[in-house]
Amino acid sequence: MMKAGANCVWSLSEDTREMDMDELFDFLEPNEERGGAMCMSTAHWEELKTAVEQLCKKLGTKCTMETKRLIETIKRNIEKLREINEQ
Repeated sequence: MMKAGANCVWSLSEDTREMDMDELFDFLEPNEERGGAMCMSTAHWEELKTAVEQLCKKLGTKCTMETKRLIETIKRNIEKLREINEQ
């Protein structure tokens, strides 16, 4: 069990990573190679999924397959975070 840090999933993939506090701070800090990162709780992932689903529903037939795949990826990420949190 982790004492301090984060269990992470990447927003556009299903890759996961456990980070201690030092790694987490390095990850969040912008550097010359990339901007800063954003972290969300499992609850916020669920809110994002709901918002994208509602947007897709409003768009109807204009909702792209890419958006639908993103929704499925977010759903899988939420499940992974739940599993990690239950351990």
